Amino acid sequence: MRAASRFAVILLGSAGSLALGCRATIPDDTFACTTDEQCPDGFRCAGGFCNRTPGVMDAGGVDAALDAGPALDADPFDGGEADGAPRDASADAGSHADGGGTERSMAECSDGVDNDDDGRTDCADPECCDSGACTAGVLACECPAIGDRTVIDVRGTVPAGTEWACDHLYHLEGVVNVEGGDLTVHPGTLVRAGRGAGLFIERDARLLALGTAARPIHFTSAEPEGARAPGDWHGLFVFGQAPINDPSGSSVIPGFPADIVAYGGTDPTHDCGRIEYVNITFGGQDQNVNLALIACGTRTEVHYVHTAHSADTNVYVGGGTVTMDHVTSWASRDEGFLYSEGWVGSAQFLFVGAAGGAGIRGRTSFVDAGRLPYSTPAIWNATVTNSVVAGVELLSGGGIHMGNSIVAGVMGGGACFAPDATSAPRIPADLDLRHSILWSCGGTMGLGSGAGALGDAGVYANRFVDPVLNVGTPPPGSPATTGATTPPAGLDATTYLGAFTPAPAGTNDWSDGWADYRPN
Repeated sequence: MRAASRFAVILLGSAGSLALGCRATIPDDTFACTTDEQCPDGFRCAGGFCNRTPGVMDAGGVDAALDAGPALDADPFDGGEADGAPRDASADAGSHADGGGTERSMAECSDGVDNDDDGRTDCADPECCDSGACTAGVLACECPAIGDRTVIDVRGTVPAGTEWACDHLYHLEGVVNVEGGDLTVHPGTLVRAGRGAGLFIERDARLLALGTAARPIHFTSAEPEGARAPGDWHGLFVFGQAPINDPSGSSVIPGFPADIVAYGGTDPTHDCGRIEYVNITFGGQDQNVNLALIACGTRTEVHYVHTAHSADTNVYVGGGTVTMDHVTSWASRDEGFLYSEGWVGSAQFLFVGAAGGAGIRGRTSFVDAGRLPYSTPAIWNATVTNSVVAGVELLSGGGIHMGNSIVAGVMGGGACFAPDATSAPRIPADLDLRHSILWSCGGTMGLGSGAGALGDAGVYANRFVDPVLNVGTPPPGSPATTGATTPPAGLDATTYLGAFTPAPAGTNDWSDGWADYRPN
C-alpha cells in the first residue's frame, strides 16, 4: 500500500495557520509567494504558490512529491526528444495504433462484445493489450519514449473521426476545434499547447479521451519542463446541448469565434463524450480555465480527471446536468472549482487544494442572480483545503446540496462555507450543508454570515472539529472516518467524509500514480 500523496495536509487547531505535511507551518501571508524563500522547507515557489519540491521526504520517510506512480517516475513531458524530431506540418486526421491500457479478463477480450462501450472489440481494444487472449503484435500496446514520437502540428478544424494515440506527440497551435463527430484520444497520449492555443469541442461533437491509470492522457503546456507556467495556453473546452439558464437557451464565450464556442440546448441527456484518466495543466490564459464542461448532459462521462496550475480557474461547469467523480483541482490562481449558468448535476470524490480564490465557488449566473433554474448541484465527498478566499463561496444566487465533505484551512481568514445574501434565503430548498466537517476557517464556526442555520448540529449534523488530515487521507481516529449519511440517489454511499478513503484501507489516494502535481 502506498501511503504517500502529492498533498500531505495536517490541520492544526490555530485558525491563523495550517501545516502541510509534517514539517512546517505555512502562515497565512506566505502561502502565496513570489520567491522560494517565502516557502517552508520542502516547498518551492511556483505559479505564485508554495508547492512541494520533488524528492523531499515527508514524515515516515515517504516521498510526498513523486514517489511512485508508474507513469510519473520519469518525466512524461520531457523524454529527451531531439530538437530535430520529425514534425508533420498538418493536423493529424487518421487513426493510429492505440496507446495501451489496463488488463481485462480473457473472457472479455474474446467474446466479440464491446464491453466498455468505446467502439472497439476484443483485441482491437487497447484494454486487451495485456490479455493472453490477444497474441503479441496484434496491437502497439506500449507507448514509445517521448523522443521517439513523431510530432504533429494541429491547427484549425480537426476532422470528425480523428484519433490521436501515443505513437505521436500533438502540438496545438492557435484555436483548434472539433466539429460534427468524435475526437478519440487514446491512452498515454501527450498533447502540448502553445501560447494562444486551446482545444474546443463543439456542441455537435464529442471528446473521447480514454486514458487509463497506467497510461494517463496529458494536455499541457508546450513549454519545456522548468519553464511551464500557469496561463501558457487557454485550456480544454467541451460544449454541449443541455439546458442553461440563459433566457435565449444558448450562449457563446466572448473572444472566440461564435460558431465554435456556441453552447446550450434542450437535451438534458446530451452526450459530450467521455473523459477518463486525464491530466490538464498550465492553462487559464486570458482568464480562461484548464477544463470547461459547458451545457453537457447526463450521458457525458467524467471520471478521474486531474487539473492543476491554471492562471485562473481549474475546472468550470457551465449549466447542464453533467455528473462527475474523482476529480482534482490543485494550485489554481483563482477558483479551484467554479460553476454557474444553472448547473444541476453532481460531483463526488472531489479534491480541491491550494486555490488562490475560493476552493469551490458557485453562481447561478454571472449577470442575474434570479435566473432559473438556480445552480444547485449535489457535491458530496469533497475535500477542500488550503484555499485563500473561502472554502465554499456562493454568489449571485448560487446554491448547493453538499454532504459528507471536509472544508478546512482558509488561508486568508475567510469562512469555510459562505453563501451571500442572494443565496442564503433559500436554505434548505436550494442550499444545504450536512454531515460535514468545517475547520480552521474564519467566521463563526467557519460559517459565513448567511449560513448560520447550517450550524445546527441537530438538523444538519455538521461538526466543527479538527479532521486531522494526514497525507491527504483521514488517519485512524480522525473524526472524518465516521459520521457519513446517505447521499442522493445515483451517488455512492460511504461511511467516511471527504474525497479519500481513510487509512489504512487499501490505496487511499486514488490520484496516486497517474495525476501530475508537479509545480513545473
